Amino acid sequence: MMMSKWTKLLVALLFTSLVAACAKDEAMPMDAPEATQAVADGRAKQEAGELAASPVPGKAKDEKAQPAQGRKLIQTAQLHVEVGDYGAARKRLDTLLASYGGFVADARIDHNDGEVSHASLTLRVPSDKLSIFLNEAAGEGKVVQEQLSAQDITDAYVDTNARLKNARHLETRLQELLATKTSGVKDLLEVERELARVRGEIERYEAQIRSWDERVSMSTIELQLTTRQVYAAAPPKTFGDRIKATLGGSWEALASFGRAAVLVAVALVPWALPLGLMGLALRALVRRFGRRRTA
Repeated sequence: MMMSKWTKLLVALLFTSLVAACAKDEAMPMDAPEATQAVADGRAKQEAGELAASPVPGKAKDEKAQPAQGRKLIQTAQLHVEVGDYGAARKRLDTLLASYGGFVADARIDHNDGEVSHASLTLRVPSDKLSIFLNEAAGEGKVVQEQLSAQDITDAYVDTNARLKNARHLETRLQELLATKTSGVKDLLEVERELARVRGEIERYEAQIRSWDERVSMSTIELQLTTRQVYAAAPPKTFGDRIKATLGGSWEALASFGRAAVLVAVALVPWALPLGLMGLALRALVRRFGRRRTA
């Protein structure tokens, strides 16, 4: 079946995204999805190579220079600290975490009678504050275990970013084609179908990049806190303790009532004079009315 001229135009547009093929494959064209993928892979590898080869700003280009800046690193730390008082240590750590702009993503605390108290906390801390926070958290007690790991996603990040740029460029070309060079329902549906596919790829690339950016900017710390002393629950109250607590509650209620009565009396002081005058006037009127009835 012969393709319409608009279908041929669409195919020709997609082929413009192809990179130069190898000599042995020069006579074999690729389809549109493979073309977009090839361009993305080629640009991604080129940008990744340039990024990896670029020196750190401010340092000489020698063998000792380490291109650490510009890398995309996802850092994760594990820290196990044994503390004397869980409540005090946790309060100080929460204050420290808030001062650095971090937060508690997950927490599990166990206080079982006859066992040491244990807390498992998942913390998110800005990556530039990770080392400082770990040092100060380790100072809360005895460090039992500490581990730090970093996942380098620079190549994958650059590759995905290049594919996103190419997909956006293809989206623009398809929109132009849809607006100016389509005629007939069949050609219109073909262009819209291809445009929907490209937009789906753009959304996936953008979501992946946002996820990577969030994980790179905020490091994860798996913090465990354990106490040195065994947790002991408070003993149950005896009958005498209950009597004492009840009597104390009654005295407190009586004192509260007395304080309330004093406040009411103080509040009525400004009203004493006008209320007294009104009472005397009312009493005089009642007596005069009584005399008239008697007469």
